[in-house]
Amino acid sequence: MSIIDEKLAKEFLDDPENVDLYEEGTGITDGAAEVLSKHQGELDLPGLTELSDAAADSLSKHKNHLN
Repeated sequence: MSIIDEKLAKEFLDDPENVDLYEEGTGITDGAAEVLSKHQGELDLPGLTELSDAAADSLSKHKNHLN
């Protein structure tokens, strides 16, 4: 199991074309979810199998397509 953490989320925001979150993690930290909620494009996170209430709340604020 790998976790999408805040560092990886920030790397994704800086360079979404070269940081692949698609299969990266089965879980996400609350901080990473907060960071990713600010992404202007599509978020594709099909590998997530674990999500805290706080992470779900943050990701629900994402303004674009979220898979």
